[in-house]
Amino acid sequence: MGNGVIAKSPKTGKDVGHCMMIIGYDDTMGAYRIQNSEGTQWGDAGYIWMAYATFEALAQGTAFFYD
Repeated sequence: MGNGVIAKSPKTGKDVGHCMMIIGYDDTMGAYRIQNSEGTQWGDAGYIWMAYATFEALAQGTAFFYD
């Protein structure tokens, strides 16, 4: 998905970026369950819980919703 353009580092010219996907949520915690494309070495085996407010403050890019 997306526009097919891969971001490049202005310093090195190498591909940069990654993807984070919301895979769930918990209203009692007030947080989204997120999977990161960085792999299992990141967070809790590739996943984290992120507060709604933190996500709203940090989110960048494009989002897609599939039902």
